Amino acid sequence: MNRNAAWAMGLVAVLYGIGLPLTKLMSADPLVAVAARMWVAAPILALITLMRRQRLDRRVMVLALGGGALMTSNLLFAFIAVHRTSIATVAVFQAMQPAAVLVIARPMLGERAGRRATAWTAVAAAGAVTVVLGSESEVRGDVIGLVAALAVMLTWVGFTIMNRWLRASIQVDPVTWMAAITVGSALLLAPFAALASSPADLELGLGDWLVVVYLAIPVAIVGHIVLVWASRYLPAARSTLLLLGMNVVSVAASWPINGERITWIQALGGAVLLAAIAAVTVQQSTRCPETVRLAN
Repeated sequence: MNRNAAWAMGLVAVLYGIGLPLTKLMSADPLVAVAARMWVAAPILALITLMRRQRLDRRVMVLALGGGALMTSNLLFAFIAVHRTSIATVAVFQAMQPAAVLVIARPMLGERAGRRATAWTAVAAAGAVTVVLGSESEVRGDVIGLVAALAVMLTWVGFTIMNRWLRASIQVDPVTWMAAITVGSALLLAPFAALASSPADLELGLGDWLVVVYLAIPVAIVGHIVLVWASRYLPAARSTLLLLGMNVVSVAASWPINGERITWIQALGGAVLLAAIAAVTVQQSTRCPETVRLAN
C-alpha cells in the first residue's frame, strides 16, 4: 500500500467527517444548497485548471458526465437524508460501503481482497456501526429519508469505482477531472434549482453560506482532489475502508456542533474502528498495483 495515499485518505476522512454535522445546520433547500456549493467551487477549480495550463477537452468532459451525475446525486441525497433522518441513520448506511465495494471491485476492476483485509473490513464496519448505534440519537427516519440514505451509499460506491477505474487505466489528472465534474454539475443544477425553488428558497443566510463555503473549498476542492489522486494507488475497497474514519470524526464534531454527546460505547466502537484501519494501513498488500487490469 502507498503510505502517502493512505495518509491522504485520512485527511479526506477528517474533512468529510466535519462536513456531515455542519450540513445538519443548514436551513436551505437541499437542491439550492447543492447548487450553491457547486457554483462556489466551479470557478475556483476552473481558474486552477487554467493556471496549470490544463484544458477541459471534450474527452474529459464526456467522461465527467457520469462522475458528475454520481457526485451530484450523492450530494443531493445526502442533504435530503440528513434532514429526513438522523445522522446516525446515514452513518449506518455509510458503514456498508466497504463491503459493497469489496463485492463490486472484483468483477469490475479485477481487485481481490485477501482474507485478512476482508476480516479487518468486517471489524471496521462493526466498529463504525457501534459508533453510530452507541449514540444518544436514535436511528430513525421516514421512507424518503431511508431511501435517500441508501442512495447516498450506492452513489458513493459508484463514484469510488469510477475514480479507481479512471485513475488506474486512463490516468486522468485529478485537478482537471474534478474541475470538469464540478463545472458540469454547476451548469446542470442551476436551472433545476431555480425552477424547483421559490424566490425565498434562493436567499441563503450567513450561516448557510459559511457551511456552503466549507463544503465547497475544503471538501469539494481539497478533499475530492486528494481522493481522486489517492485512487490510483489504493484498491477501491481499501480507500473506502479508510474513509470509514469519517464516522469517528463526525461523532466527535457533532458534540460541539450539534450538541450530541459522545457515549462510552461510541468511544469503544471508535477505538475498534481506528484499530482496524491502522491494521489494514500497516499491512503489506499482496495485490495493490498502481494500475489494475479491468476484468473482462
